[in-house]
Amino acid sequence: MPDPCATSPGPLAPSPHLIEAIEAANTLLYHAIASGRDVPAAVRDPIIKARASIGRDEPLSGADEGAFLDAYARLALRVAPVSASTLEFTRQNHSRHGRLARWLRLAPVSDAQRLAWHFGLLALALIVAIGMGEWARTFIGAIATAERQISANVRDIREAETRQEGFEKQIDMLAHDSRTTDSANLGAVREGLDTRRDEVRGRIWALRQANWELEQTVTGGYATLSRLFVLFDREGLQHVSVPVANVLGGLLLPILYGALGTCAFILRSLYREMAERTFDGRRVGEFRVRVFLGMVSGVAIQWIFVKPDVAVTAGATPAVLAFVGGYSVEMLFAAMDRLVNAVAGRMRPAHRAPAAGPARPDRPGRNGLAPKRGRAHEVSSNGNGAAHADKRPPAPPALPAGSLTR
Repeated sequence: MPDPCATSPGPLAPSPHLIEAIEAANTLLYHAIASGRDVPAAVRDPIIKARASIGRDEPLSGADEGAFLDAYARLALRVAPVSASTLEFTRQNHSRHGRLARWLRLAPVSDAQRLAWHFGLLALALIVAIGMGEWARTFIGAIATAERQISANVRDIREAETRQEGFEKQIDMLAHDSRTTDSANLGAVREGLDTRRDEVRGRIWALRQANWELEQTVTGGYATLSRLFVLFDREGLQHVSVPVANVLGGLLLPILYGALGTCAFILRSLYREMAERTFDGRRVGEFRVRVFLGMVSGVAIQWIFVKPDVAVTAGATPAVLAFVGGYSVEMLFAAMDRLVNAVAGRMRPAHRAPAAGPARPDRPGRNGLAPKRGRAHEVSSNGNGAAHADKRPPAPPALPAGSLTR
């Protein structure tokens, strides 16, 4: 039997979740008031009462806790998408300031600003890497162009030397031809041949001079590349320079451009969320994953849209396509999802119609005759329509004329 003198248990101590919710609601309440939002007393008073009770270490009753939670939910709807966590992540915090920043007496920053600095530095590093990659690819391309020009000049020199030998043979033939009597015509022809031979000699000299300059350029270019690629000598660089340029242009640079486009999207999103105070620090992992998605998107869009024999439309360069692919990864992957769904729909087998069962043979009726249904079908198929006429009800008999009147 319970003791009537025993005291009833009082309200329980507030849980850590309740204390955290009260602090968050108080922060959100002051932000709403500071931003000029209308907060009614039915929302404001339960939060103030709960904060005062916690400040005095007084437990909340069940009714007060329910009123507080209801007021907190209504306040969160009024200020959404701003929340207590976003206010905390966008608030300048002195305690989280780095030691070097404190020594330099720099202004405190928020978690969102610190994350923006990290992605900004990553963007700068990507720009430097892209600049070095573009320089290396352009430099290798210039060396390859110089080598092709040297080969073309060598062919022109051989053709010019062949023409020069022909002119010299013609001149020798004119000099030893004693049967020629017209000395005036002989002098004019020989003068013309000498002029054309001198022109060919001048062209040969110009081509050799150009080849000498191009060879100096190629030699200096390979010397520079040998300092960058220490694993290869000049002979090795002559064989791997073109493949290295292809790898740079078709794989590494699109990855870097895609990552740079993703950094631009993240910085733009952080700027907007810092201004609106809606940044949530729990999205940091999402931003990091998006960087890798941007890399994949940048190189994938190169493989899909950039082909050696097809020009890129709208004047967009491969670098621009890779940057756009990294900036908007949803665009590429949405297109890929639609393509996969379309292919899967075509490969899915069509629904087959149910196979018709075997035909039931007509059972013979009495006296070996076909059943009436079969006979009716036969008559109707012949076009006579007698079966339908037999099924019609008979017409009523005609009444005598005088039966209608008495």
